Amino acid sequence: MSENYFDLLGMTESFDIDLQQLKSNNLRLQKTLHPDGNLHQTTAQQMTAANKLAEVNQAFRTLNSGYDRGEYMLRLLGVNKADEAQTIKNPELLMEQMELREELSEIRQLDDPEQSLELFSDGVKQLINQQHSQVSKLFDASQVELTIISEALVKLRFQEKLQQEIIRFEEQLDDY
Repeated sequence: MSENYFDLLGMTESFDIDLQQLKSNNLRLQKTLHPDGNLHQTTAQQMTAANKLAEVNQAFRTLNSGYDRGEYMLRLLGVNKADEAQTIKNPELLMEQMELREELSEIRQLDDPEQSLELFSDGVKQLINQQHSQVSKLFDASQVELTIISEALVKLRFQEKLQQEIIRFEEQLDDY
């Protein structure tokens, strides 16, 4: 990790970032560093630009995901990874995730799942928004509790994975 991803993409270091601004800053850097725009430079300069472009791509992917952004911020604070083993210690989180996945499974079995899936998806998005807000508040607290942030990030990761599963199911329905 050579440069702070927030600095690289011109963003304030915060969990709660403007995703539109992130995308705009990323696009600007992509245009500047793209190989087609650097044909007049030396091979060494082109290699430097290509390496920087790869770093920008990684920074964007990281900051664009709530979980990855939070995990990255923990790394900046000296914590290597949000501890997913914590979920085993949190039976409420496990039960919540099992119930949500069971509900999605039941929706998959319906003859006409679109309306139920839309309502379920809206509920999951609301859960993710609430969790984003909680994680943001935890990072902004004057006394950062790394264990609590890690636990909140694990919950967010489960929710984001569920959202991806919903999106895949919606795409399957669209293919029919």
